[in-house]
Amino acid sequence: MPITDHMLEASLGDFLRERVDPDIRHAPTLRLEGMVRRPDWYSEKHRLLVEFDGPLHFTKAKVARRDVDLDNLWEDHGYFVIRLPYFVQLRGNVVYRLFGKYTDDYSPFTTYGHGFIHPKVTLPADFCSYGVVRWGYEMCRLREDVQNEIDATLEAWVSRGHDPYDVYVFDEAKNVYDVMYESPCTTQGDSQ
Repeated sequence: MPITDHMLEASLGDFLRERVDPDIRHAPTLRLEGMVRRPDWYSEKHRLLVEFDGPLHFTKAKVARRDVDLDNLWEDHGYFVIRLPYFVQLRGNVVYRLFGKYTDDYSPFTTYGHGFIHPKVTLPADFCSYGVVRWGYEMCRLREDVQNEIDATLEAWVSRGHDPYDVYVFDEAKNVYDVMYESPCTTQGDSQ
């Protein structure tokens, strides 16, 4: 039965236990290069780390940069990392795109919409420069229908009287992204 509220770390755990690995562990202590690391979720069976990224992963430069460094470190040691940003929900094509390697059940896990719906949500205009880059990455890797749903939630903020500069990220970030990462916006890929 899909949840009807927005995705939280606890409900992500329910999804992971139900569809990916019933033995997945929450916030385990793992050692890597002599340091203790505590990913949100870890599946030993799949060597899979799953991180739920709330607003701080987009608004705090130190946190956003650490995410990139840690992902590279984990991947260099043979782990696969999936990050789920707070404005993306586990619905059909997102389930397929992120977790298709681990499950064949792509049915929606939540009926809550993608985007910036909650009245106290952190909007893209509040993202730090690294968060803006990450925003560009996340938007590029989503299907167009998901991008449109997210964009519609931002348009709704403006239509309710919010200044667009308090809502939107303006397009400068996309060029910065291409310098830091290989942009999925500029590569050929499937349309899932």
